[in-house]
Amino acid sequence: MRGVYHGFGPTLARECLGGAFYFGVYESLKSYYYPVRMDGSRDHASVAFVMATGGLAGATYWTLAYPIDLVKSQIQADSLAHRKIRSLWHGLRIVVKSKGVKALYRGYSPALLRCLPANGALFVGYELAMKLMHDM
Repeated sequence: MRGVYHGFGPTLARECLGGAFYFGVYESLKSYYYPVRMDGSRDHASVAFVMATGGLAGATYWTLAYPIDLVKSQIQADSLAHRKIRSLWHGLRIVVKSKGVKALYRGYSPALLRCLPANGALFVGYELAMKLMHDM
């Protein structure tokens, strides 16, 4: 049963930290450029704006969460019987001490290239769904 939850703590940390900034960046930019009027309405953002801010939100998420995700993956691959990594903090220290800070971002570029269009498209879908539900 322990194996099912192996890496749960770092996964939770990644999602909480990353999610807060993910939605926070998107909503902050949207509110800044498309403020809510006195009557509670707001202009609809263009698809290009939503793609750009959604991509930026995704990039922010992965920039903050990537080191946590890297250690989480190492924890999940670690043996339950002979654990080398005791916690997220221990894993971060091991990586930095043995390979340097740059090692925390090994593989980051492909993740960033993937996340920009994927998160932009996700928020376009979200905004379209919200518009359709609002118009019903």
